Amino acid sequence: MKKLLVPFIVLSLLSFTGCSKKTTEPTPPPTPAPRLIVDTVSVAPNMDSVDTPVWSLVDSALVEIGGEPATYGFDPSLGKIDVTLKAIRNNDTLYIYAKWKDANADLWGNYIQHTANYGTWVQNTSEGEDKFFVFFDTGNNGSEKANCASMCHATEMKASAGGHVDIWNWKSTTTAPAKLCEDQWMRGDSGMVLDAIYPNFYAYKSNWRADYGGLNWEEPLMMHKSDTAFHSPFLFKEDAVVYKLQVGWKTLAIVPGYYIDSTIYDSPDRSASSRWDILSASRFDSLSTPHTWTVVFARALNTGRLDDDARFDNVDSVQVTIAAADGQVPYQLPDLIYEWQHSGSKPFYIILKP
Repeated sequence: MKKLLVPFIVLSLLSFTGCSKKTTEPTPPPTPAPRLIVDTVSVAPNMDSVDTPVWSLVDSALVEIGGEPATYGFDPSLGKIDVTLKAIRNNDTLYIYAKWKDANADLWGNYIQHTANYGTWVQNTSEGEDKFFVFFDTGNNGSEKANCASMCHATEMKASAGGHVDIWNWKSTTTAPAKLCEDQWMRGDSGMVLDAIYPNFYAYKSNWRADYGGLNWEEPLMMHKSDTAFHSPFLFKEDAVVYKLQVGWKTLAIVPGYYIDSTIYDSPDRSASSRWDILSASRFDSLSTPHTWTVVFARALNTGRLDDDARFDNVDSVQVTIAAADGQVPYQLPDLIYEWQHSGSKPFYIILKP
């Protein structure tokens, strides 16, 4: 019996092996791009807050940013995260709601600090500011449309298809306290530029005098009208007076590096300035886990300025790309901006007429 047992076992194993088949799991299809549906409502959101009740009544879409670092950019401080998006249409205005995770609110993107030497100041822009971008296809940029991968990461901020892309740029230190968003325009010939502005109509301006009367004397331009120990990150123009070298400046005292004109939000001249035609409301929630930014944008479907604004009232849908940045420090030249590290999304569509 022992002599027959071994061949039987070997034969059984050979038979079992011969009958088995190596299976290969099929490659799953790519995840379809999300679609953000615009809900039409009869009551417009209140732009003094991000908590208008109407936002809880509309659908949302989750859009991933930072998921393909080599193609769409990656900010290691944010990681790969989902952005919650909602959209509302009321009469002639489009409202967009965005909420994303961010560990810290970077509000001191630019500040001026008093040193131990009396009357000596230094400027610090190393903290940067948090930002959120929306890139809109304007319909004339070929197959590239609003694809940030080919515009921002491959061609150094140019619409490589030769057309234009409309860009909404919200910034935590400069545009947020003014309750605005900075409107930009990407062109194939000269890259990213700021939209046209009404003369001397700035929501924020630098508060730094780098050279005083040729004496290489550096100091703030403006200070708070009542306090030499002002600690808020925002210095509003209506509360500012010309800086005075005076007793009372303590070592390491800080003055904001920008002064903000909050009156532009309600100014009748705002409509004459394409740069400020987007309103914004924002809130950083440090009590939530994780912490979050929420920003709401509002802009006319048709601003009447086709030279630097996308038009939304005559299309059923528009392709967009979004991106966020944590503490981004920009390199700036007059009216020409190069933005650095950010996490971007794949292109997706906002459905304006479901």
